[in-house]
Amino acid sequence: MTAQSEKLESLLALGSRIPLVLKHVDKSINSEPRQVKSSLVKDLMSQEKDLTTYLIIHCTTDPQVTSTQHDRVNEDLDQAKNSKSLFDLTCESLCRICLLLVVESLHNFESHMWPTQPPTFDPQTHATSLRKTMAALTDAAYTPICKARVMSAPLHFLRRFYEQQGDSAGLRWCQRVRETVCKEAPWLRWDALLPWCLLYPHKLFFEVEDVDASGRH
Repeated sequence: MTAQSEKLESLLALGSRIPLVLKHVDKSINSEPRQVKSSLVKDLMSQEKDLTTYLIIHCTTDPQVTSTQHDRVNEDLDQAKNSKSLFDLTCESLCRICLLLVVESLHNFESHMWPTQPPTFDPQTHATSLRKTMAALTDAAYTPICKARVMSAPLHFLRRFYEQQGDSAGLRWCQRVRETVCKEAPWLRWDALLPWCLLYPHKLFFEVEDVDASGRH
C-alpha cells in the first residue's frame, strides 16, 4: 500500500463514522425529555482525537496566512503559498470539515448540558483552520473548474456553520469567496459541485498523471 492510498483509506474510514454519529446527536438534542448519552459524548471525543491525530500525522504544517481580518475576501485566498499537493490539501480540507462538525456537536452538547458555563470545545478555531486550508487549495488548484470543485465542500460546511452561529461576517466571507470562484467559471452549476468535491480525492489518486513537485500537471 502506497503512502497516498494509506492516507486516503484512513481518511475515508474516519469520515464514514461521521454521518451516523451526527444523526444521533441531532436526535439526542431534539428529543423530549432532552438527554445526552454519555456514550455518545465519548464517541464524539474519540472521533475528535482521531481526526486531530490524522492531521498531526498527515498534515504536519499549516498553510501560512498573514492576515486574519474577518471581512476581506482575499485575506485567506491570495496569500497562502505552500508546497503541498492538491491531493494532500483536498484530504486535509475534508478532514478539517469532519473535525469542525464533530467539535461543533461537542460544543452544542456542552451548551445544552451546562448553559451557564463557558464551553470547552471551540468550533470557531476549526472554522478558521479550514479557511486557511482553503487558501492553500486555491493556490494549488490551477484551473477554474478544479478550484470550484475543491472549494465547494469547505464553503458548504462553513456557510452552514456561520448560519447556525449567526455570524454575518462569516457568511459575507463565504459569499464573496463563492462569487470570486464563480467569476472565473461563470458557466459552472455550483449546486452540482458538492458531490464531485467529496469524490475528488479518488479522482486525484487514480489519475495516471500525478501532480509534480510544483503542484501542476
